[in-house]
Amino acid sequence: MWQFGYVLWLVTMMNPLGLNWDQSYNEPAKIENYRYLYGDVDYGISVYSSVEGSFLLAESEIQIYYFAKKISKALLILGPAGINDDNCLSKHGKVIGLLNKKYGHYKFTEVRKDPLADDLFYATKCKPVQLGLYEVKTTWISKDFKIVVDFFGDDDGYFIEIEYTNVAKENSRKKSVIENILKKL
Repeated sequence: MWQFGYVLWLVTMMNPLGLNWDQSYNEPAKIENYRYLYGDVDYGISVYSSVEGSFLLAESEIQIYYFAKKISKALLILGPAGINDDNCLSKHGKVIGLLNKKYGHYKFTEVRKDPLADDLFYATKCKPVQLGLYEVKTTWISKDFKIVVDFFGDDDGYFIEIEYTNVAKENSRKKSVIENILKKL
């Protein structure tokens, strides 16, 4: 019984967003609770939007990047709808907690805080985030994946971006892009 649970845990660890990262795709991946918007495997990206409130009751979008017909990177963007002045910190905390539960405790956090953030008065604790005066990046690193959560805001509202990168595939993609550029020079 213990071995089955461990194998199931390993499979879950290997597949961020429930996607099969080892499969070769001829057409864009199908994602439950998301509708395909545009893009193509041969073009290198496919984009999806959420069915209303499908992830933490927030609007969301997924961008999948392909290299050699396999997924090399995926970006889950939460917001702005569903993340507001009253819940932005709790939503960010919930995302961090869930990722810690799935991937283990994060490796490091980088906080960018403008000194002006301490000099102003705000109606809510979230306002400095929306004004671009406060941003948090949290990173997990495993054998196969690098996961970065970026929490920031702009005039439209608040965003939580979760970028999943298959390190080996993304390095190969970047190398191929550089080789193609060098050929054209």
